[in-house]
Amino acid sequence: MSKTTIKNVSMIIILALIITTCFFTMNTSDTFASSKSLYKMVLTKTNFTYNGKVQGPGIKVYDRNGNLVSSSNYDIIGVDQCSGCGDHLLKAVGKNGYTGTVFAQWTTNIGSLARPIVKVNKNKATVTVKLPYCSKAHINIFKGSVLMSKYKKYTNTSGSKSYTFTKLKKGTYKIQVCVYAPVCSSAEGITKFISERFSYSGKFVID
Repeated sequence: MSKTTIKNVSMIIILALIITTCFFTMNTSDTFASSKSLYKMVLTKTNFTYNGKVQGPGIKVYDRNGNLVSSSNYDIIGVDQCSGCGDHLLKAVGKNGYTGTVFAQWTTNIGSLARPIVKVNKNKATVTVKLPYCSKAHINIFKGSVLMSKYKKYTNTSGSKSYTFTKLKKGTYKIQVCVYAPVCSSAEGITKFISERFSYSGKFVID
C-alpha cells in the first residue's frame, strides 16, 4: 500500500471519528436539554367537597424523561389551597435550568342537595331537607311571586333540617331551598364573596 493511500485512509478515519464525536455530543446535549424541560403536572386529587376547611391537592411535576422534578426547580402560580369553592387553574413554571410551563386544574364544589320532603297538614307545611355542609342555607316559601314574611335561615350547618310554616291560607305555594358557600378567587386565593351553588324549587297546595 502506498504512502498516499495510507494517508488518505488515515484522513478518512480521522474525519469519521470527528463526525461521530460531533453527532454523539449533539445528541447527548439534546437529550439533556429535553430532560430539563417540564412535561406534565399531576395532582393527587382533582375534586373536593366543600367542608369549610382549607383543602388542596398534592402536586407532582415530571420532566420529559418521566423523572420527578424537585419543587425547588419550578414555581407554582395559582391557588393550590383554598377553604372555599371554585375552579382553580395551576401553572408550574420551570426555573434553575428547567424550562417549560405545565398546567393542571382542581375543583371544590358544595355537596349534593337532596330533594326536600314537604308534608302538608291543614294550614301548615313542614319542610325537611338534608343539607350538605354550607356556610348559609335558606328555606323560603312563596305564594305566587311574593316571598312570605317568615322563612328559615341556617348558617355554617349540615345534615337534616326541618322547618314548619304555619297559618297558611288556601292556595299554591312554592318552596325554595338555596345553599351557599364562599368562593375562592383564583387570582388572589382569598374568599371574596358568597355565591349560590345549588338550589331546589318545588310546589305544594293548601286546600
